[in-house]
Amino acid sequence: MTDPADVQFLAACRLLAGLRSAGIRLVVISPGARSLPLALAARRVAGLRVLTARDERAAAFLALGAARASGVPAVTIATSGTAGAHWHPAILEADAAAIPLVALTADRPPELRARSAPQTVDQVDLFGRTVRLALEIGALGDPGLPGESLAASARIAVRAALGPPAGPVHLNVSLRKPLDPSDRALREEVPGDRPAIPVVAPQVLPAAAAVEAIAPRVAGARRLAIVAGPDVPWRGLPAGRLRELATRSGAVALCEAGSGAAWAAESGFPLVTAFEPLVRAPAARERLLPDVLIQLGPPPTSKGLDAWSGGRHAPERIVIAPAGIPDPWHDAAILAAEPLAGLAALLDAAQPASDPGWSRAWRDALQALERARDRILRSAPGSRPLDEPHTVARVLSRLASGRHVLLANSLPVREAELFVAERPEARSVITQRGASGIDGLIAGAAGAAVATGEPVLALLGDVAALHDLTSLLVLRELAAPVLVVVLDNRGGRIFEQLPFAGSGLEPAELETLCTMPPAIDFAAAGAAFGIPALRAADRSALDAALETAAGARGPFLLAIEVAPSSSARTTRALIDAVDAELRTADAP
Repeated sequence: MTDPADVQFLAACRLLAGLRSAGIRLVVISPGARSLPLALAARRVAGLRVLTARDERAAAFLALGAARASGVPAVTIATSGTAGAHWHPAILEADAAAIPLVALTADRPPELRARSAPQTVDQVDLFGRTVRLALEIGALGDPGLPGESLAASARIAVRAALGPPAGPVHLNVSLRKPLDPSDRALREEVPGDRPAIPVVAPQVLPAAAAVEAIAPRVAGARRLAIVAGPDVPWRGLPAGRLRELATRSGAVALCEAGSGAAWAAESGFPLVTAFEPLVRAPAARERLLPDVLIQLGPPPTSKGLDAWSGGRHAPERIVIAPAGIPDPWHDAAILAAEPLAGLAALLDAAQPASDPGWSRAWRDALQALERARDRILRSAPGSRPLDEPHTVARVLSRLASGRHVLLANSLPVREAELFVAERPEARSVITQRGASGIDGLIAGAAGAAVATGEPVLALLGDVAALHDLTSLLVLRELAAPVLVVVLDNRGGRIFEQLPFAGSGLEPAELETLCTMPPAIDFAAAGAAFGIPALRAADRSALDAALETAAGARGPFLLAIEVAPSSSARTTRALIDAVDAELRTADAP
C-alpha cells in the first residue's frame, strides 16, 4: 500500500485495533474532516461499537457515562481545532472521579502549526495536569512510524487510564491531506492487532506496615462509624460484606445513596442509609458522634458529616482509598487500599472495644427520624404548588426500582438522602461527585444506558437540564431507555441553603446572580427534540404522568413544576422535627 492516504488509514486502523485489543469496546465520534481516517478505522475494527454525537461536549459525557457505569474505558474522537476543548468539563470530571477515558484528538501536521492555518490550535498538552498521560503520537502517515509502536501506544494509554488512580488520557495524532483512503483500502480486511495480554485494572492491597501503624487508632474505638461516600457503580461497595464487617466490629456504617451499598437488598442495620437528617440535628450531635470515623473512598456529600470535622470533640479520622488523598479536612490517617480490603485488614489487626449503648442510640434515633419524616411528608401540599422533597420521594419510590438512578447535583442527590425513607431496589445509583458539577448529565445517563443495556432514571434540576438540553437529541437517536425527570423549581435553589442567602443579600440579587431561573418549558423542549414528554404541576397530574413514565420503554421526559423554595423550607422543617423528636425522647 503506497498511496499516502491509504498508508495513513492503515496506521489509524492499527491504532484503533490496539485500543480494541487493550479492552476498549465503545468509541464516540463527533463530525470532522481531519478526524475522518480515525472515524473510518473505528467503524472497520471488529469488536468496536461506534456511536456518534454532533456536539463534542455531549460526546465526551456520553463516553464518560458509559465508563462510569461499567469501569471499561471508552474512547472519544474529535477533529482538530477547538473541538477537543469542548471535552474539558468531562475530562475534569473523569480526573476528579477517577474514571477511565481515552481522548483521541486529530491534529494538523507540524508544518501547519503556529502559522494561522484554519482549525489549528496548540493541541499538545491540551488538558494539562488533568490527564494521567498525554502522548503526542506523531503523523500517522509517516513511514517511519511502525505499526507496532501504534499498538503499543494504545495499550500504554489504556493502562494509564485504568490507574491507579484511574482517569483520562490524551492521545494526539497528526493527519495530512489527502484524508480519504481509496475504495480499495476501504474494502480490504482491516489488520487486527496481535493478541495481547488484557489490560486489567490493578487492585491495591493494604501494606502490612501501614495497617500496623493505623490499627491502634481503631483498637481504642468505643463508637466506630464507617462512612461510605459517593462512588462510581463499578467500584460500589457490596452491601452484604460491608454489613458483615460493621456487625463484627460493633460499628455503624453510614451509607450515602451513591455508595452502592445504600439501596441494595442486603442493606439493614448496622447499615444506616438515611442518616443525613440525624447528623444535622443539634440534639443528635452528642449521642451519635463517633470517636473514630473510617471513610471508605471519596469524601461524603453530607453537610452533617462536615460538621463532625473540626472542634474539640471531632472524631479521629481514617481514610481508606486506593489512590490520592480524599481528605479535604487535612486531619485523616490515610491507608492506601481498596476500601473493603483495607477495612477488613484494620479490623483483623485491631478489634474495636464497641459500646452497645451507642448502637442502641442509633436505633432509637432512626425511629425518631422515621416518625419525624413521616409527619413532614404527610403535611406536604396535596396539590398545587407541589413540594419538591415530597415530589422527589414519590418519583423515586415509583420509578427507581429496576433502573439505574442518576441523581444530579446539587439538590436531587441531597433530597434523596434526606427524604427517601423506603429505599427502592435500584440497579445502581450514579452521581457526578468528582468535580461535583452539573455538566453533561443527560448525555451521561445515555452512556450508562448504552454500557449496561439497562434503563436509567435521571433526576435533574432545571438548571442542570438546561446545561445539557441538546443531549436530548443523543437520547432520541440512540433510543436510549432513559427517563429524564426535571424538577422545575425555577433556578438553582441550592443557593437558598448556603450561608450567604441569609446574610442580608436581597432576594432579587440572589435570583439575578445565583438562582437564575431558566424559564423554559422543558416538556415542549423534549417534544422539539422528538422525545415523548409530559408536564405536571399538581398531584393528580403527577400521579398520571408517573404512571405513563413507568411504562415508557425508550427515552421519555417528565417536567414537574415544584414550589421554588420548598426544598429549603421542608429541609429545615425536617431537621427541626428530628431535633424535637430526639429532645422529647430525652425528657423525663
